[in-house]
Amino acid sequence: MSILLGRDVIPESIGRTDSVLGEACEWFDMAPRTVDVDHSQCLTPDKIPLEIGIGGAWAPREEFVADEIQRRDLNPEEILPPADVLTRSNWDIPG
Repeated sequence: MSILLGRDVIPESIGRTDSVLGEACEWFDMAPRTVDVDHSQCLTPDKIPLEIGIGGAWAPREEFVADEIQRRDLNPEEILPPADVLTRSNWDIPG
């Protein structure tokens, strides 16, 4: 489920901490000052969501909890798109 609230929405700390899989996390309201939306996430200090709760006035609250977490260093090549993705001709753009 995805809730698009715009770029101007800044998550606010709820002031509660938790632990999931031995990792500390802090609860944030991901949709502050939004009517009928309850979207909270427990985020690690490096912003990995370990628990997510989504609901509202018209739908029951759903809870999602991580069952595994792994961290590792990434090489830029692992996350960059292939070089030819930016080639104009591949997108039928003249020039």
